[in-house]
Amino acid sequence: MKKILLEAGSLPELVIQPTNYVKVVEVLNEHKKGLTCHEISLMTGVLERRVREATKRLKNERKLKEKLCRCGRTPIYYFYK
Repeated sequence: MKKILLEAGSLPELVIQPTNYVKVVEVLNEHKKGLTCHEISLMTGVLERRVREATKRLKNERKLKEKLCRCGRTPIYYFYK
């Protein structure tokens, strides 16, 4: 087999894609009053299941707080102030 030689600057730069967790954190930082899982999903393009996983992780790290909407069913997530 022949060796393939590449010049040092010939490879394209790697673009690191943000994880679902990072996307959720960024959106929640922008909206201080809080968002539901569905709203976060629509804004980030992340599946709702992945949003729930990220919010669960944030709650376990004690960074995220939740309050219920006026109907008493849907949680609204926001960061501690």
